[in-house]
Amino acid sequence: MKLISIWIINLIFTYFLVAAVSESDVFREKITVIGGGAYGTALALNWHNSGTKVSLLVRSKAIKEQMKIDGENTLHLPSIPLGNLDITDDPYSCQTSNCIVMAIPSQCYSLYLQSFAEYIQENTPIVIASKGLDNNSGTFLSNLFMKTLKNPVLVFSGPQFAKELAVSEPSCVALAHTDEVTLHKVAAILGCRKMTIFQTTDMLGVQLSGAIKNILAVGCGILRGKKCGENTIAKFIILGIKEFGCINSFIGGKQETLLGPAGFGDIFLTCTSLQSRNNLFGLRIGRNESLADLVGENVLSEGYYATSSIYKLVYQHQLEIPLIKCMYEILFNNQNTNNLIELLCASSYS
Repeated sequence: MKLISIWIINLIFTYFLVAAVSESDVFREKITVIGGGAYGTALALNWHNSGTKVSLLVRSKAIKEQMKIDGENTLHLPSIPLGNLDITDDPYSCQTSNCIVMAIPSQCYSLYLQSFAEYIQENTPIVIASKGLDNNSGTFLSNLFMKTLKNPVLVFSGPQFAKELAVSEPSCVALAHTDEVTLHKVAAILGCRKMTIFQTTDMLGVQLSGAIKNILAVGCGILRGKKCGENTIAKFIILGIKEFGCINSFIGGKQETLLGPAGFGDIFLTCTSLQSRNNLFGLRIGRNESLADLVGENVLSEGYYATSSIYKLVYQHQLEIPLIKCMYEILFNNQNTNNLIELLCASSYS
């Protein structure tokens, strides 16, 4: 009789324990990360490792199955185990999420909007974690979203390399939205112990930062490819930041954004490290590898597209941005890379 009583007590305890766990799981905030590249995978892993409920939405069943078989993102983020991260190719995942994070190349946004818009609940916040502008229109990605969807749209940008983010190395980002209530709510969903979120209402400044830092990283790579010294590269970065400030003022961005994670933080990271794809892309251009060959290898970086987008944004206005104009001529009009060095040597440019 005593054994039966103990068994009944254990059964009741187990029932309530399972019920409590299930109930807590239901009310946990869920994030869906769209994009199975290096950064999207790293973001999903970072949140997953911190205990957040997260799904990684990839574009095809074949990609999903391959990632599950390999236990890693072999193509974009090799040697980092995915563990039991939820990977799906079903866009229905968006309907059950409290927050959707877009981590796809900026030049692909128009296509993805058409694919996933119908699955996104109207009030679900959408967080843009891509860096750049829409290449077709030259407009900010947030504007592209707000023309198509009624959802709250936020911007997420900062100095994060995917390999370090995936293993939860401490990092920081800027999260931007014009409404502070929405901003605080989404920051609470995305925040975790090893990723500090700096909140700002400067959506345009944060987006501009993500585009400019990629352009500057390509330029630093070109100079390294030309075997320039660190002094020359430092001058390029300083003058590039000056041009960033000029464009930021023109679009109505806040100057303090320049000093935050999305501005100086990301510029420092990508311009000084060859972990940056943009830096490596520029390095190959500086070594006189042909753009046609790089296109064939499918290694064009976001900085390549950002150069075109930023140039389109400001070319009709008389802004003092000679470095960015020179970068545009090198990448799109086959100008000699030595012209960038000559520009830096020009005594009139200070």
